[in-house]
Amino acid sequence: MNNIDKLEPECFYHIYNRAVGNEILFKNSSDYDMFFSKFERFLGNKVDIYAYCLIPNHFHLLVKIKSEPDLERVFENETNDWNLAINQIFSNFFNSYTKTFNKFRGRKGKLFMLPYRRKQIQSGRNFTLLTGYIHRNPVHHFIVKKPEQWKHSSYNILNSNIPTKLMRTELLEWFGGKNEFVKYHNDMLEEYNKNLLGSHPDLLGSRT
Repeated sequence: MNNIDKLEPECFYHIYNRAVGNEILFKNSSDYDMFFSKFERFLGNKVDIYAYCLIPNHFHLLVKIKSEPDLERVFENETNDWNLAINQIFSNFFNSYTKTFNKFRGRKGKLFMLPYRRKQIQSGRNFTLLTGYIHRNPVHHFIVKKPEQWKHSSYNILNSNIPTKLMRTELLEWFGGKNEFVKYHNDMLEEYNKNLLGSHPDLLGSRT
């Protein structure tokens, strides 16, 4: 199936999904916090997270599955079908978020589209492009004008020294340091806005 690759140890993936219909995944700051609290509970010892962006009706994650020895310890040698095992954990994570979200809102039924999407990142170029794409997402959806204006993405955390569970050191080293990381995103945004303005000159002024 398209965009539903197998999950394998030590491989990078773009994990993404959206809400069903016109539903909203994140209605307030507590929902954004709950998403990562549950992510840490279910997946913190199974994947490393490099970048993310959460916006009201969908999310994007750039993750790397832990090594096989790490997974063997976590699963206590109960399986070696990592795709099945980790996929089930992701499903448990989404189900847990949905149950808590529904409970506090008197809501019933599914919240996320199924199945969730997972695309393996197979080149350094795609890793770079995906990082930029994730951080540009709230700009693309006209929520903000610049990545740093959206607090529910990894951009500001990566461009800081605050404690984090993100793989910040590794990601910044990939870009050649913090200054190059910022320059890449600024150049990317400039090119994006140039193309957007050329196609739709009335749009840029409409962003909040």
